[in-house]
Amino acid sequence: MPANFNNQILFRSSSAASGDDNFTMLRTGIVYNAFGIANGATAGTVTVSKAGAAITDAININGGDKTLARAGSIDDANNSFAVGEVLRVAKSAAVSSDTFIYIAATGVSQ
Repeated sequence: MPANFNNQILFRSSSAASGDDNFTMLRTGIVYNAFGIANGATAGTVTVSKAGAAITDAININGGDKTLARAGSIDDANNSFAVGEVLRVAKSAAVSSDTFIYIAATGVSQ
């Protein structure tokens, strides 16, 4: 019997380099929210995407400790994902301290 579910993906980046962090999805679903939280000084933006197609706009996490920034848009043409598909968090600049990226998704398990 299918059941609805919610995924909350909390990603912690403490890397000093820009680049991508990837998540292989274990269920199908739809991204409906994403935001970043700075823990200490940080710089840059993050974008959630899949297969080279952006799901969110650039989330600006420039600022000091406790900065909270939400995605300004979610692209409904790209926000669904399948089992085995990779969601990517792309950082535009070095992250100088811990930054938390939260991705909320929902779907149906079979």
